[in-house]
Amino acid sequence: MSHIDIASILIAVLFLALGLGLWVSLSLLLVAVSGYWLIDNPNWGQITATIAWGSVANWTLAPLPLFIWMGEILFRSGLSKNLFDGLRLIGGHCGNCGQYYPAPVKALGL
Repeated sequence: MSHIDIASILIAVLFLALGLGLWVSLSLLLVAVSGYWLIDNPNWGQITATIAWGSVANWTLAPLPLFIWMGEILFRSGLSKNLFDGLRLIGGHCGNCGQYYPAPVKALGL
């Protein structure tokens, strides 16, 4: 099989998997396994495990869920509303400082 044939089959598998409603991550995994199968690579399991471990073992994206969790805690505890109320009180007596915070406060509905 030529490279063009394999690429065409893999693109068709990707669109079929996405069209059936499969998640993007699982669709890409299916395309990767199909590609290993199409080129007759006997080490596809070891290669996939190495790539998966290499992408999970680093701490680059670890702060993202922590920031989301921190925002959720601030929102649910009411602390963010208290902070914006305090800014509203301080900024109202501060002359020109008061003109900078009302847009975000109104955008957030606080």
